[in-house]
Parts: sequence; C-alpha cells; structure tokens
Amino acid sequence: MGETSGQGGTQGHPVLPLVPEPEAEQVVVPRPGAVVGEGHGRRMVEERILEQLKWIEKLVFVCIMHVLYAIMKK
Repeated sequence: MGETSGQGGTQGHPVLPLVPEPEAEQVVVPRPGAVVGEGHGRRMVEERILEQLKWIEKLVFVCIMHVLYAIMKK
C-alpha cells in the first residue's frame, strides 16, 4: 500500500499534492488577445507578490510616520 523510506520513488506530504517546479527558460508565445506577461509561471507570480508587499510596507511606514507627526504636532 504505502511506500516506506527504503523503497524507491518520490514521497511527498501525505495530504499536500506535489507542486511541479517551473520550467527554466520557457518560451511563451502569447495567443491572440492575451495580456503580455501572462503565463510565465509561479516565479513571476511570486516576484509580483513580493513587489506588492514592498509597496504595502512603504505605505504602512508613511502612514505610521504621518500619524506620529500629527500626534506630536498637537
């Protein structure tokens, strides 16, 4: 039934499915009407998420400084 560590094959987490790694240097030809940059894989999505998180961090910092400035000015 289940594989043991001594047997060959890949074992993943018993509940979570295995996520395939993105292919290196994959050439994507956009279909007609497709948005440029669409379908570049998980790495592109992760980079966009990290960029958005950096912007959110900067905005939170500015808001906190603005509130502290308003409190100190009173």
